[in-house]
Amino acid sequence: MISITKKKSNEFKVIIKSKVKTIHFVTFDNEWHSKITDGKLSEENLVKLSFRFLLDREPNTSILKKFKLNMISDFFPDYIDYVKHYCSKVDLSD
Repeated sequence: MISITKKKSNEFKVIIKSKVKTIHFVTFDNEWHSKITDGKLSEENLVKLSFRFLLDREPNTSILKKFKLNMISDFFPDYIDYVKHYCSKVDLSD
């Protein structure tokens, strides 16, 4: 289970409850958020999608405790394409 709490503008606390509970703090800037999501995902949904992406690839205990979301692509080069592909399927007209 992923629990997300907004701490400040573009700063989130993420709690992952699995075999071991972990706590993570992530940040990103508005320009990067707009660029990667094309305005189709809220900040919270981008954080949730990003953690789902990570959890599909590694256990929560391997995820950094504090990082900027754009750093994910340093470890997983397909991250940006994954988010953009997801956003291309989002229909804002609903």
